[in-house]
Amino acid sequence: MVSCTECHAALTSRETADILIPGIATCEKCHHSGADAAESRCFECHTYHDWTKAKEVKGKLTLTGLGE
Repeated sequence: MVSCTECHAALTSRETADILIPGIATCEKCHHSGADAAESRCFECHTYHDWTKAKEVKGKLTLTGLGE
């Protein structure tokens, strides 16, 4: 719907290692709730994370316990 450079700084990138994902404020201009918005569910952002660097979380809370 828009050109890549509307959101990603590809024209100023000089290294293949550059991270070209824009900040959240840029994304939220289109990705928000509402009928006239782009998809805004969790996977839109979270599929970009490098899961090979994920660290195990040993949380002590449960969803059931949070409601009490």
